[in-house]
Amino acid sequence: MTALIVFTDLDGCLLDEETGTYEAADPALQALRRAEVPLVLCTGKTRAEVEPLHRRLGLESPYVVENGGAIAIPASAHAWKGPLVPRGGGPLVVPLGAPRVRLVEALAEIAAEVGVSVRGFADLTVEEVGEHTGLPLEDARRAAAREYDEPLLPPPDGSGRQGAGRATAPRAPRGTRVLGGPRRLPERPHDAGGGGPPGAGPPARRKRGGGPGPGPSPGRARPGAGAAGLERGRAGGAGAVSVPLEPKVEDRLRELGEVDLLVGIPSFNNARTIGHVVRAAAAGFAKYFPGRRAVIVNSDGGSSDGTPEIVTGADFSSPGRILVSRPLTPVHKIVTPYHGLPGKGSAFRTIFAIAERLGAKACAVVDSDLRSITPGWIELLLGPVLEGFDFVAPLYLRHKYDGTITNSIVYPLTRALYGKEVRQPIGGDFGFSGRVASHYLGKPVWESDVARFGIDIWMTTTAIADGFRVCQSFLGAKIHDAKDPGADLAGMLVQVVSSVFDLMETYGDRWGAVMVAEEVPLFGFPHGVGLEPIHVNVERMIGILRQGASDLREVWEKALPPEDLAALAMVAEATPFHFPDPLWVRVVYGFAAAYRRRTLPRDQLLRSLVPLYLGRTASFVLQTAESGAEDVEHVIRDLADEFVRQKEYLLSLWDGNGGR
Repeated sequence: MTALIVFTDLDGCLLDEETGTYEAADPALQALRRAEVPLVLCTGKTRAEVEPLHRRLGLESPYVVENGGAIAIPASAHAWKGPLVPRGGGPLVVPLGAPRVRLVEALAEIAAEVGVSVRGFADLTVEEVGEHTGLPLEDARRAAAREYDEPLLPPPDGSGRQGAGRATAPRAPRGTRVLGGPRRLPERPHDAGGGGPPGAGPPARRKRGGGPGPGPSPGRARPGAGAAGLERGRAGGAGAVSVPLEPKVEDRLRELGEVDLLVGIPSFNNARTIGHVVRAAAAGFAKYFPGRRAVIVNSDGGSSDGTPEIVTGADFSSPGRILVSRPLTPVHKIVTPYHGLPGKGSAFRTIFAIAERLGAKACAVVDSDLRSITPGWIELLLGPVLEGFDFVAPLYLRHKYDGTITNSIVYPLTRALYGKEVRQPIGGDFGFSGRVASHYLGKPVWESDVARFGIDIWMTTTAIADGFRVCQSFLGAKIHDAKDPGADLAGMLVQVVSSVFDLMETYGDRWGAVMVAEEVPLFGFPHGVGLEPIHVNVERMIGILRQGASDLREVWEKALPPEDLAALAMVAEATPFHFPDPLWVRVVYGFAAAYRRRTLPRDQLLRSLVPLYLGRTASFVLQTAESGAEDVEHVIRDLADEFVRQKEYLLSLWDGNGGR
């Protein structure tokens, strides 16, 4: 018996071209179900547009999105083999084309070269996408959530396809080629796509409830074998970014020429611990990458305790000292002060610049005060990049009361916003590709708070939102000087949450259409580890919440509706004490919207969140007092799912249609 698979377009094929419904095709759909014939959707729409339809149709087969830019394989598609196995409920996405960010960068560079104006969805707000497509706001959000192609608007001078063709003419150096269709649709944007089969049919007209139709449109650029030509491009064609380096560092860079691997270590007065970190990095290079040219970069903020001297004096010359007997490629060192605003972000900027200058293929940054780093961390942070991933987030085992800002705000909010299961988005130790380093350098953030304290969440969010391939690596325990989550964290909370809220504004056109969260590939072998105990003063935290409920009501009124204020008053006085998940999610979403509206000075607004955060943390401690690590993780995941469930509420606040 011959196995059958049916592939179908959407608009004008499975879906009625005028109404956008599939009632007319229902008899055929039922016949396919009875015959157990898989139905594969192939379309120019985005995943955000296709996923709801895929669920309504009850399909388990993969589906093709954005003109062949990617294949999505649902977790329920047991009979379909992918290159990786998804670990959770979200689909496995197999990219076939270049990330959208690279297409946008290339188009901007090409347009500048030939002197034409090219505008696409990336230049539009969601509201403007709705105006150009005739879609309702929510449908426009989904249509704008593109990952592997870029619809282009006809030029205002009416040159249409001719202008798009001129803009993509010098395409060979960038590994792209132009595919044209016979039909020109003035009312529909052109498509600059990152994938799809050559010679596919003309674009289909979109009517209601859908994204751009399938097939390549005029002016659609597709990556070919030479796509590596985009890898060192800058964001938005920003051109060369000048990062000041010491003359001796410039000499060292010229001496080294190029390297394969780079590990960066930012530091400030870390003489007690940095020697161990440097030795672990060198041992990791030697053990796992013995044939690769490697460099360790220490970007120091003016230490007065001898930190740079310890790095300079580290001796990697004897293989016996790092327990490796085979021949090694020498590990090089660069020790440099960083310039710019004082902070970790400025240190990272210097590391990114050196990585770009040396043409590093795989890079990592690790904290200088780590006591738990091992050589295996270097393999787990760099190895996935050499296998094709662009960004590696860390996954640690931490004490259940360590990282409460991450667990109660940053992780669940980032997951709900951008749809990726990245458990520790502000972990501090990351792997990334050379092209991501260049992408980071081209962003105009280095005179902002990113340079001071917001670099970790900015790196993670930028990699996800700009369409790079993201994964996680399990690193075991992260041992550092953990603190009581109720002590001395007000300043940190303000810094971290302001960074997350700022990024919500930056990427408002990206996260609005994301309604599900999906797993990302995991490297490493998760296992239990011993963790240092943390003492928590629960009564102190509850007392601060109760004082805040008395003193800060007028401030909270600027962010929260009356019903939430009444619920908070009840929580503050309740015995036994409990702060429910749904209320906490509404609080965070309410403060995010108030931050955007600037209803109060932002620092004042976020400092008023501190008592609420401490109350929520106290509730978490009481709830999990007798729980083991696995049960605690389920509690945190339940909170993260609640953030996803209330995403529509956030959108109503963000658009000004709900809440206050």
